[in-house]
Amino acid sequence: MKALLAGAAVAVVALLAGGAVLLFGGSDHLPRTLASGAPAATGSPQESPAPGDTVPASPSTAPAQTATATVAPTSAAVGAPPTTPATGAPVPAGNSCAAAGFTVTATAAGGGMGQRYGYLSLRSTATKHCTVSGYPQVQLLNASGAPVPTISTPAQVAAGPVDVAPGQTIWSTLAWTVVPAEDETAEPCEPPATQLAVTLPGDPAQVRVPFAPDAVCQHGRITVGPLSTQQPPQG
Repeated sequence: MKALLAGAAVAVVALLAGGAVLLFGGSDHLPRTLASGAPAATGSPQESPAPGDTVPASPSTAPAQTATATVAPTSAAVGAPPTTPATGAPVPAGNSCAAAGFTVTATAAGGGMGQRYGYLSLRSTATKHCTVSGYPQVQLLNASGAPVPTISTPAQVAAGPVDVAPGQTIWSTLAWTVVPAEDETAEPCEPPATQLAVTLPGDPAQVRVPFAPDAVCQHGRITVGPLSTQQPPQG
């Protein structure tokens, strides 16, 4: 009995082994990816495109968009002239004064110890304001109008601009000496003068006025003060 059962068992085992060989076909017929241990691909496989089909661009290969920056124009136009701020500087009251716009008088006022002084007075006859700055030039003349030796020297006093209103009088001082130089041996030291030609700064025109000092020595040197609104001593 035991021998019968053992033979049946051997037959069953042989039958099962033969079915397994028929089912799998041996280890050589297993899929290559499973046999090598490599992981199987996931997802559906991609099909090759047919000829003539259009392949859409991959997101990673799409051309990048280039941004263009627009610069807004500035408020000031290029090349426009700059705006000049107001400086607050005073505007000149008028044009330069001309000698023809004054009535001029020359006066020998007095002196002592060999020194003499006088002054020029200039009254404006113009109808508008004018401005003058500096020292008049003077030239001594004889009775016939010919020049006699004269050295017109500006005084060592600062000169500033003077605004002259219509009808206003401005002044300039005169100073000279009656003490002769070593080479002035005549009596008087220089030919006598009876007129004075006056020239204002910036105007070449001369105004001739009566002027008869007793003598102007040191070769006719006259020191002339700056034009001013301050009236000098009268005597």
